[in-house]
Amino acid sequence: MGLLAVAAFAAPSSAQGPSCPGLEKAVEAVKKNLPNTPIGSLRCAPVDGLYELVSGQNVVYLDPEVKFLVVGAIFDLKAGTDLTAPVISAAKGGAVVDQLKTGQPIGVVGAPAKQAPDVAPETIDVKLLEALPSIRLGSAKAKLKLYVLGDPHCGFCQRLDRTIRNLGDQVQVIELPFNTIQTSRPGLVATMCAKDKDRADMLKAMYDGEAVAGTACAEGEQALIQVADFARRQGWDGTPVVVRGDGAVMRGFAGPDKFRTFLGLGG
Repeated sequence: MGLLAVAAFAAPSSAQGPSCPGLEKAVEAVKKNLPNTPIGSLRCAPVDGLYELVSGQNVVYLDPEVKFLVVGAIFDLKAGTDLTAPVISAAKGGAVVDQLKTGQPIGVVGAPAKQAPDVAPETIDVKLLEALPSIRLGSAKAKLKLYVLGDPHCGFCQRLDRTIRNLGDQVQVIELPFNTIQTSRPGLVATMCAKDKDRADMLKAMYDGEAVAGTACAEGEQALIQVADFARRQGWDGTPVVVRGDGAVMRGFAGPDKFRTFLGLGG
């Protein structure tokens, strides 16, 4: 039976909680249609009608009959959080075992995939980010340094941008243009093709909803490709992603208070 791989998507959690009856049948369907796939865990996804399958270090989503396989992250749009990220972290940390081999029961029907317990915070070596094409905003002498993978046409990225601007000269931002929305691509390419002294103003204009004038170039296209390839190798399928100067990672934007807490500035 053929499988369809679908790009990453964003969806809110069901207000009534997820519903995915027939979990035992889904286990049999996975064994039939994905015979070489070990089941680390199989349980209800945060979205009605889907199952979350952890296999090794991979997390995917399946329909009840396992005819379709969805690859990507599920985002809670109201909370601005990535619900897939903690599951990936748990899988990479070895916290998810092969339930069929160990005889442990498969995930409980109706138990949604939520924040995995006791998962170490996500971090990355910022030297890897420094090597990527970027736009620098603010003073290098600022108290805080942030690396932001964002798209100016992403609503949560715009909210994040406004929050960062309200912090004034406390923060230097190294923006890594992560193009996830097609309408922003021409402007981002033009921005990356512009002179260094013009890039910050062009990026700010895009976040403010303004059109930017500029010329496309191969270097600008390559810059966007390089950032996107890097992000997806980290499992970062959505925007924004914020990295502190010490390498701590925050996916999504859950509001100014939580963001200030992430920065160590209090609520």
